[in-house]
Amino acid sequence: MTRTAIIENGIVTNVVMHDPDGTWIRPDGVALVASETAGVGDGWDGVSFTPMSPAPSTARANDMILAELGAIDAKSIRPLRAILAAQAAGVAPDPTDVAYLAGLKSRADALRSSLAT
Repeated sequence: MTRTAIIENGIVTNVVMHDPDGTWIRPDGVALVASETAGVGDGWDGVSFTPMSPAPSTARANDMILAELGAIDAKSIRPLRAILAAQAAGVAPDPTDVAYLAGLKSRADALRSSLAT
């Protein structure tokens, strides 16, 4: 069995396993390239495969994560300002501000780790 990429207009449109000596019929108007690594959506320049860029859904998910990170930054300003003011005055910051800021940081760290590259 041979793993073969079916290529149309420089893009892998399918990957199939077939017996090269069997009765498999090659589709018309496509290029076939044996490959163990090519995937649907990858590019083909006639010499090598290029992995596809992130799927639109991945890009959309990243956009949503980045927007939420921006909102977290905005929400961090007030408690951070209060904590800094307390420190400058030589008093302990309000524990509510400290806990709120810690929660925002935890959420931001989790979001950053889920960003797709």
